[in-house]
Amino acid sequence: MFCGSTEVRGGRFELTAAMPMEVSQNFRPAAMSLYAYSTEDDTEAVGLNRAFYIYGYNDNAAADTSAPEIESLVLNHSTFRSGDTVNDSPMIIATVRDDVGLNMSSTGIGHQMTATVDGTRTYNDLSFYFTPSPDGSPSGTVNYPLEGLQPGNHTLSVRIWDTSGNSATKEVDFFVQENLAPKIYDVYTDANPASTQANFYLSHDQPDNMLTVSVTVHTLTGCPVWTGSASGRSDMFLTVPVTWDLSDSAGRRVGRGIYLYRASVTSDGKTFETASRRIAVTAR
Repeated sequence: MFCGSTEVRGGRFELTAAMPMEVSQNFRPAAMSLYAYSTEDDTEAVGLNRAFYIYGYNDNAAADTSAPEIESLVLNHSTFRSGDTVNDSPMIIATVRDDVGLNMSSTGIGHQMTATVDGTRTYNDLSFYFTPSPDGSPSGTVNYPLEGLQPGNHTLSVRIWDTSGNSATKEVDFFVQENLAPKIYDVYTDANPASTQANFYLSHDQPDNMLTVSVTVHTLTGCPVWTGSASGRSDMFLTVPVTWDLSDSAGRRVGRGIYLYRASVTSDGKTFETASRRIAVTAR
């Protein structure tokens, strides 16, 4: 019925949810699943509450005739444009919002968030892949993975509903190419200059894919100093980090100065390299 987020202060929080006008059995036990985390010390908390009921009407509520909005609909990356080429397992990325409330139902009343490929293949579980906006507004992003698409031209249609029975639809065209090389947008480090260690990341257009990343560090004259690699599932558009402890291949701490680094990414047995970047190493 509702998926949202808010801020907890002193152990207290508040959420406002719009009840769908078509909710079945208007007096029934409900469940509230909660997750919280602290940005200060990474503490996490989870909870489940079943000690309440959902019921009631508001006869004085103003009629909601405004349709929800699909602000953007892309595949794999924000740079996607209708008609672009994608891999055979692209991710739907849809940014959606409403002025009252989005319908989060996946069964029962027929107003689910849906994605349809070529007018024949429909997915009804998009709401499970919905992430609410952090500001608490009735909005958020759907990141839904598609799988096993055949090569060639396709059409994708996404439809969403609000809690008042209004709907919105958006459509894009795309071309599927098997074993499509990932598009690399950047390679960077989280520490530059680095004094203790540096984590290298590579941004790309194949979210949630299994990728292997290798990073090689050179001197300015081109002599290799260190090589490291890491494999794992991408966190959306970023690969797993490759960590350099500022040692050379023999385990000795490298000297202060400017070094070059270059990354390569391997996907489906094919390897693609990035351009070189610079990193400064300072004293501990």
